[in-house]
Amino acid sequence: MQIKTISYKRVINLGNYENKHLELFAEVEEGEDVETAISSLAELVERKIREETEKEIKLEILRLQETEANLIDQISDLKPQLKALKYQLEYTGNEPIQPSPTFGILPVSAEEADDF
Repeated sequence: MQIKTISYKRVINLGNYENKHLELFAEVEEGEDVETAISSLAELVERKIREETEKEIKLEILRLQETEANLIDQISDLKPQLKALKYQLEYTGNEPIQPSPTFGILPVSAEEADDF
């Protein structure tokens, strides 16, 4: 039996009821090893189908790192305000003045804030 044409297809589930398909066909040249041709075609399909997904994942990682850096900056900016409010409560016995609206975005509880 002589194999003249090969194909390789890959389907990836994107998780939102969508799939990504990539199928490539290749002609096997006379004298070319069929096993090598199949492996080369499979490697090409596997690499190409994941390229876009890999780029999207890298972009999402960068976006999350930027968000993390912004949150760290916000925490640093709010630490002096928290310290002042704690001092006011502890040493004056007065209830603290209502904090600014940005205080509510602190991603930790009041108990956890003591660790800062």
